[in-house]
Amino acid sequence: MEFKKLYLLLISGLILLLAACNDNAEETAPSEESAAETEDTESEVAESEEEQEEEASSPEHIAYKNFFKIKSSTDEDDDDFTQIDNDVELPKSSDQVVVFDLSAASTFAALDLEGNITGIQKGEEGEHLNEELSDIFGSDDHVNVGTEDEIDYGAVEELDPEVIVIGEDESYSAVIRQLEEAAPNAEIISVDKDSTTYVENIIEFTSFLGEMYGVEDHAENLVDDLNTNLTELKERVLDLEENLLYFEVNDEDLTIDETSGINDFLFSEVGFNRVLEPVSNENSQVEPNADFGFSSISSLNPGIILALNTNGEKDIETVTEEILTNELLTNINAVINENVYVISEDNWDEEPAGYLDIMNQIEDLSGMLDSIEESNNDE
Repeated sequence: MEFKKLYLLLISGLILLLAACNDNAEETAPSEESAAETEDTESEVAESEEEQEEEASSPEHIAYKNFFKIKSSTDEDDDDFTQIDNDVELPKSSDQVVVFDLSAASTFAALDLEGNITGIQKGEEGEHLNEELSDIFGSDDHVNVGTEDEIDYGAVEELDPEVIVIGEDESYSAVIRQLEEAAPNAEIISVDKDSTTYVENIIEFTSFLGEMYGVEDHAENLVDDLNTNLTELKERVLDLEENLLYFEVNDEDLTIDETSGINDFLFSEVGFNRVLEPVSNENSQVEPNADFGFSSISSLNPGIILALNTNGEKDIETVTEEILTNELLTNINAVINENVYVISEDNWDEEPAGYLDIMNQIEDLSGMLDSIEESNNDE
């Protein structure tokens, strides 16, 4: 009897022990399940972060440095502007590019990338395009997106570009806002740069497009050609004793802009001897964009005159003859030695210039030096 009681007590204790163990197992199971869920969540977050990092450094995009001023008004007396200074991610090899700045189009064309431009600012009946760019972009394959005064935002919207390239003429808050509305999927970049880095700007943009479109070797060859031709031009200019006066011939007057990129190119980069002191110099004889009469030219007595013809009513030959026969200029060295050279705005009117522009400019200046050297040898 005692043994039976002992047996029952042992059985009861064992049952209680098993029950307790089962309770502990049930309490532990959710914790293990929760831990597993936590590990899964952390893994998903890590994978998401890795995907974001990969996207940010995607080989399908390239960073472009945007550094330009957005003006609040077209009023010349309004100095209010917003400085833009950021990196913009552009899709590599994009074939949906709209270009408003023709210097950029010039560099695209030099790299044989004109097929990637779907829209370009041609102007009314293509008036903005010089002969060279007209041959390249004049067809209907490149949609006209308007004029300098009136952008065709509807055309931009239909093209749905990935990239829009603007210059100084489009750097107004109202224009950029409307471009953003017309092309919400596009990144807007500006090629408007410091006028004192004329050549450097062209080289940088050529190299950038080379990387963006995977034609680095082509871009490098173009840059080498530019540097070679520029070096040869500089060496020839070193031998010149004559000083040079550069100005623009407009419809009604003459204009000198000592702050322009072309002016900086001629004197700081190529190395022509100046007639005028730079505007930054306290002894400068002229203000930026100043009207400049023939009497002023007479008092300066330049050895060489280089005039940019922006007068749409007169051709180069007519302007050259007017300078050579002007009574106020008969006694200056440039006229006496017939060192008067008038150049077309086809190659010289874009600031900043593009690659094709500057190569044509170097060719124009080389031709001028040929004539001067030939004249000097005849004396």
